[in-house]
Amino acid sequence: METTMTKRNSAEEKLAQFLSDSAQQVWSAGLGALHVAEKEGSKIFETLSKLGETLETNTRRTAETAASQTTRASKETIDKLEAMFEARVARVMASMDIPDAKTVEALQGQVDGLAARVIELQEQLDATRRQLKAMKKKKSKKKAKKKTKGKK
Repeated sequence: METTMTKRNSAEEKLAQFLSDSAQQVWSAGLGALHVAEKEGSKIFETLSKLGETLETNTRRTAETAASQTTRASKETIDKLEAMFEARVARVMASMDIPDAKTVEALQGQVDGLAARVIELQEQLDATRRQLKAMKKKKSKKKAKKKTKGKK
């Protein structure tokens, strides 16, 4: 029985020794990993920071480009809508025989020209009236002279 017990103790001791050695190896590996992490951690942190900055810059640039394109597309859409609206208003005004701005402007120019011509003709008429009045006055004076000569 002693042999069986001795064999058992020997197997248990071997197992205990194996487990102790394994635990020591795991402990040593953990310490080694901790040392590497402490040593390489700052390098990894710097690398991650640089990657983060690059990602932020690229994201910002992409967002600005998208915003610019959206603004441009919005302006083009508004311009198209404005043109469509103006065309529709022009069609409605034409169907109601309401003149457009160009026509009104042309008519205003014609009215201004006619007003200037009326003023010019009025001035000519006034000058002609003054001349007629002066001629009548002269004629009246001549008649008065003749009458006074004839009475003498």
